[in-house]
Amino acid sequence: MTTFYIKQLSTLLRDTARAVVILTAAFSVIGAPTPAAAQAADGASITTSAGQIVIIKIFTNLLRPLRPQDYERDIDIYLPYDYIHGTDKNQRFPVVYLLHGSPGNPYDFVKHGHWQIFSEQAATANNFVAPILVAPDGNYAEAAFGDSEWLNSADSLNRFEDFVVDQVVPYIDQHYRTIATPDGRVIGGVSEGGYGAVNIALHNPAVFGSVIALSGYYTNDGSGWARRIMGHNKEFLEYNSPIAFVDNPDAQAKYLQIWKTQHYFIGSGLDEKRYTVQSKQIASLLRQHNIPVSLCQLDGKHSWELWNSLFIAGLTDVFSPNHASATTDQSQLPTL
Repeated sequence: MTTFYIKQLSTLLRDTARAVVILTAAFSVIGAPTPAAAQAADGASITTSAGQIVIIKIFTNLLRPLRPQDYERDIDIYLPYDYIHGTDKNQRFPVVYLLHGSPGNPYDFVKHGHWQIFSEQAATANNFVAPILVAPDGNYAEAAFGDSEWLNSADSLNRFEDFVVDQVVPYIDQHYRTIATPDGRVIGGVSEGGYGAVNIALHNPAVFGSVIALSGYYTNDGSGWARRIMGHNKEFLEYNSPIAFVDNPDAQAKYLQIWKTQHYFIGSGLDEKRYTVQSKQIASLLRQHNIPVSLCQLDGKHSWELWNSLFIAGLTDVFSPNHASATTDQSQLPTL
């Protein structure tokens, strides 16, 4: 069940209170014609001069709620310009699923990153179809900004990976004109979300064909706050540590051939400490197993300024006709 209300965009950007809203995306898009009526998923109609942002709530029983109302989770959706204004109403669009970091929320990509604008601009400049952007709420249910690691918790009470794969993806495919195959799905994220994107994609290669992982970490020992999610079981920790998982013989026997059909874009800053080191490590390991990967490391801190540049590069890379399975000139892959 989905409910919509209308709310001003400026209010969302000022106050990201959890609300169910439809927003007009009043962003400048090259060649945007006169505003026209746009149809929302439940039949509500709005007028927009560019793409459309829709924030919905979906019910889930996969996450333990702190309050009864927390059975509903926000999903922030951006429908691109051509989806709203294109003349071909049968056209289907790729989808990029975006996982926020911690602390963070699904609105970060619009409020701080403005990725809906960069996505449209990159698509226009590089001649690919601007994707639908989908950002679910991945906060641990017992805290406003809880560190979920985007995984199924060791106690099975908070199944964030299953929430994304088994609820969010099917919902989007059912309600929007998506390319409902792995080739049409990208999963990406920043920081914790970058880790989560790689972790989920490795576990679910039949769902996601590409990955844009920015400033992630790829060895997860469950230290710090994550201990309450991950526990102490060695097998569980290795399953949720991408570097260990890719090197696991049992995982390779099950997934290696389909991993080779995926494409990974790994991005980080040149001096982000463990994020820089582990980005090089996971890229090297993927290449060692002939899994298509691009590594891009740029000047910049662990911030939206860096992630915006990397996101544009990542979009261009994964949507290019021929994926460039190579590193950028800014970095050399180490030998593991």
